[in-house]
Amino acid sequence: MDYFVSIENNPYHRWQVELLIESFKKHGLQDKLLIGIAENNTPQYGGFTRNLMEHERKFAHNNHGEEQGYKPLNKPYALMAALTNNMLSTPFAVLHPDMVLYKPLEETGMQDIYFNVERENANLKRRLRSHIKKVLVDRGDAGELPWLGGSGFLAFKNVSALFFVRVMHYMDKFRKDHSNWDDVDHAAWLMAMYELFNLAMFQGRYYECDLLNSVEAIPNACVIHYKVGVPPYFSKKHFLFQDPSQFTLGAFDPMDILGQYDQTTSMEYMMELVQSYKKSQKPQATSVPVLPPPQTTQQLTPPSPPQQEEIEYATPGPKPPKMPENFDNEGGIVIQTPVPSELIEPRV
Repeated sequence: MDYFVSIENNPYHRWQVELLIESFKKHGLQDKLLIGIAENNTPQYGGFTRNLMEHERKFAHNNHGEEQGYKPLNKPYALMAALTNNMLSTPFAVLHPDMVLYKPLEETGMQDIYFNVERENANLKRRLRSHIKKVLVDRGDAGELPWLGGSGFLAFKNVSALFFVRVMHYMDKFRKDHSNWDDVDHAAWLMAMYELFNLAMFQGRYYECDLLNSVEAIPNACVIHYKVGVPPYFSKKHFLFQDPSQFTLGAFDPMDILGQYDQTTSMEYMMELVQSYKKSQKPQATSVPVLPPPQTTQQLTPPSPPQQEEIEYATPGPKPPKMPENFDNEGGIVIQTPVPSELIEPRV
């Protein structure tokens, strides 16, 4: 089974994908991970490229999201490019950069689309009600559609590149028609999935676990998602590596901080990955700051995973090492795939 992740060529995504690749190396599955990298030609801080430089399955593509003024477009665009250029085959799972592989997804009896169960978003459901109703009427369906998860782990078995074209079209439509929406990308993925509902087989389970839960509490979890982090001590947003917010913790990199916590088995797993990654890398600092442990180690179990807000603040700090000059050109040409201009109905 293939796995796919979309990133932009910036240090914020690179340090995350370094850990993602490390998790695939732990399972001997690095050849199953395809990485789509959107070009970024703006001045930036470098570093965090060792695993990425050595990784064989990666491709660069034009920064379609930046060109269109909405960067979430890069993920469906990269998926469309990968499928139309025969670099990705089904079934495949779509991951986020801030995920690591805990165990391979079981393919036996796999449905057309897997999605991670999440709480119903009342505001988003209300916003999409008229769009969903139109899909039902046009298709001649009756009844209500259940709430789907579209913002986390996704896996596909019987969908074509046209599905991801639909995601792009909805992103473009919603951001132009509803400039006040703050969840356009989520809405677009959901609408593309609702178009296929009743035409494809869907299965929703808890496929991801955060750092505040132990993986044993979520038997189907195949990825650990550290989007929430360990509030208030660790957040991925502490390490944006861009002006004006670069660091909060001096010269220490995110893995040094992330590797301190082992209150849950998901934290222990992250610590193992960090230690594995650091074995072949010279430390960037002589010591690691010791942070206080989290105030609580209460373990939550499905169906109510924690819903903490991400920590958004960060303060300036030192620059990480310069990025290798040949990174952008390593691996060959940059792929540019034209996007169909018309709305094409997806077919399963």
